[in-house]
Amino acid sequence: MKNVLIPIFFFLTLPLLAQVRADFTYARFFAPGQGAYVETYFNVDGQSVAYDTLPKGYQARLEATLSFEQDSAIKDFKKYEILGPVLTNPDSFIADFVDVQRFMLPDGDYSLNIALRDLNNTTSKGV
Repeated sequence: MKNVLIPIFFFLTLPLLAQVRADFTYARFFAPGQGAYVETYFNVDGQSVAYDTLPKGYQARLEATLSFEQDSAIKDFKKYEILGPVLTNPDSFIADFVDVQRFMLPDGDYSLNIALRDLNNTTSKGV
């Protein structure tokens, strides 16, 4: 199998105030009968995001945008929400949370563009 090259031009762990802190990584796989695919992983620092009040607790809400490009053409794209666990007590321990996505991509060289924004923080510019 030919290697899938995904240059990551953006390291997502940023220690800036009022910004989401998250680690990003990916892994390549091949499924017989389906083909090559890439799984992406966000590990979000639960203390770096704002929590919205819900009827049964508090929850973080992020917007993630990932696009894989090849030769200036978008080959796959997802824009979706990442929901943190519901906390019942605002003073409770705030744990990190994880998101996993799968992209079916043929072998090749791709550029990956990533945007992550805190939907509960109106001052968040996103990263």
